[in-house]
Amino acid sequence: MIEKLVPQNGHILVEHIDNHLGKTESGIFVVNNENARNATHRATVIKVNPLSALKPGDTIFYTVHTGGTEVRDGNKSYKFMREADLLASLSA
Repeated sequence: MIEKLVPQNGHILVEHIDNHLGKTESGIFVVNNENARNATHRATVIKVNPLSALKPGDTIFYTVHTGGTEVRDGNKSYKFMREADLLASLSA
């Protein structure tokens, strides 16, 4: 399904790459809320709209308060985001 999607109206499709989970000594994963609240998040651009300055493979940075819409394709999770809400990007 993801292969056929074309983001519209200034949106991009990204795959989240940051993991704000901590691991206890016994191997249990727990959410590190302090880091998750204050951190800048990273994601990889998967799809862009036709007028975007970004390209697939770029890395983008955004805050936890940046909105978006989650989309699942099988066991993978993606997010539609507005390009205008991003903090920065790194070209691939």
